[in-house]
Amino acid sequence: MDAVNQEPKLFEGLRIVCLAWIGVGPRTSKYLAEYGAEVIKIESRLRPDPIRFVTPFMDNKPGLESSQTYSRVNDTFYNVSLNFKNPRGLEIAKRLIAKSDIVIDGWTPGTLDKLGIAYTDLQKLNPTIILLSTCMQGQTGPSAKSSATGNVMASLSGFNYITGWPDRAPSGTYGPFTDFIAPMLNVIALIAAIRFPPENR
Repeated sequence: MDAVNQEPKLFEGLRIVCLAWIGVGPRTSKYLAEYGAEVIKIESRLRPDPIRFVTPFMDNKPGLESSQTYSRVNDTFYNVSLNFKNPRGLEIAKRLIAKSDIVIDGWTPGTLDKLGIAYTDLQKLNPTIILLSTCMQGQTGPSAKSSATGNVMASLSGFNYITGWPDRAPSGTYGPFTDFIAPMLNVIALIAAIRFPPENR
């Protein structure tokens, strides 16, 4: 409950499993957490979130737990380390998903399928589960397997084209611009999925 007005927050009572890293997935999850959702982020110590190694660092000492950039985005989550290549790790993840409402995936298209936790598999664990995928260019199509950062997506989406001066090359946006836009659109999509589940459409 909100301590100020004693009204429940928008996403209170929802549990989110975040299988995403760096920008879009965690930022989407942070919006949900700030409005009441319980977010459990799953990482692997073998392949931790790369943003853990982005400056600035506490006491100027790099380390898994010292990145201010990582903490700013992931400070509202529970965090668990699981190895999905270990059957026990995958089983624990499935047990979490079975008791959750939303899964946010930020992996390369096809990864969930290989692990046996594609959407159809998740539905068997939890028939009402919502899956949000934040991969760069969709799950299907000629560019689905392309990997890139928000900087590249800013260019592909046309933002870079409208920056700079008419007689010069585009100057580009500051940083991975779409990493800051996409999370807000993701939250809107999730609100629609929660408000209008399949049985009510």
